[in-house]
Amino acid sequence: MPQSNFELRRKLLQLEALYDVGRALNTLRPEDDLLEELMKRTEYKSVIVFSRTKFGADRIARALRDDGCRTFFVAHTEEGISLRKVLGPGPRVIVLHGPPPGDEAELPEHELIPVLSAPWQIRAWSNLARQLDRPLPAVLQIDSGMTRFGLSDREIDEITAEPASLMGLDVVLVMSHLACADNPAHPANAAQLATFKGLRKRLPAAPASLAASSGIFLGRDYRFDLVRPGAALYGIAPQLGPTNPMHPSPNSWKSQEWTPNQDGII
Repeated sequence: MPQSNFELRRKLLQLEALYDVGRALNTLRPEDDLLEELMKRTEYKSVIVFSRTKFGADRIARALRDDGCRTFFVAHTEEGISLRKVLGPGPRVIVLHGPPPGDEAELPEHELIPVLSAPWQIRAWSNLARQLDRPLPAVLQIDSGMTRFGLSDREIDEITAEPASLMGLDVVLVMSHLACADNPAHPANAAQLATFKGLRKRLPAAPASLAASSGIFLGRDYRFDLVRPGAALYGIAPQLGPTNPMHPSPNSWKSQEWTPNQDGII
C-alpha cells in the first residue's frame, strides 16, 4: 500500500534529525562536492532551512551565508522571522507559503519576501504596497504541473489581461516545483520544463527557479538562475537509485529524542 504524504514527510524528517549536522556542514566546502560543483553553474545559491535549532538549522544557515549563499527559503513566516535573527540583514529570506491572511505587514517588518501562489495573495500584497507607499518584493509561483501550489494558466491569463493587478509588486523571482524530479526518466519532468518556460514568458521579466534538490541533477536546462537545494544538503539521496551522490555523515545514526510534526523537507 502506498505511503501517505505525511508518512513520507515524517520519515524524511526522522532522517534529517538523525544526521550529524556538524559533520554535514563539512560537505558544503570540499572541492569535489558534486552539489557544490553543480551550484557553481547558477547565478545564485539557495537552500531551504527549517528553523529547528535542535536540528542545527541555525548553524547550517550561518555556514551557508558565510559560504556565499544570499537567498534562503523557509516554509512559514515565523520561521522566516527566526532565520532573519540568525542571518542578520542582507541575505534574502523567502517565505514559501506567502503572507498569512491579515498579517501581511509582518513580512516587510522583518525583511521577508513572500511567495505568491494565488490571486488573493497577489491582491493582499499589492494592497499592502499601496498602504506603505512603496514597492514590495515578491516571488510569483507558477503551477507547471504539480497541481499543488501556484498560479494556473487561467490565472496568469487574468493577470496579463489586467496589468494593474501587479501594481506595487517588485517581482524578484518566478518559480515552480517539479513533481517527479527524483525519477530522471519520468516524462513529467520535460513536460513541466516546457510549461514553466511558456508561462514564465507571460509574467514580468525576472530570474527563474525550477529545481530543488532532485531537479538540480536533471541537467543544466532545469537550473535557470537559482537552485533550491534542501534535503540534499543533509546527505539525503536526491534521486531514486542504488547510488547516493551526496556525502552522508558516517557517524550519523544515533539516538535522538524527537517528536514528528507535519512540516516537510523540500
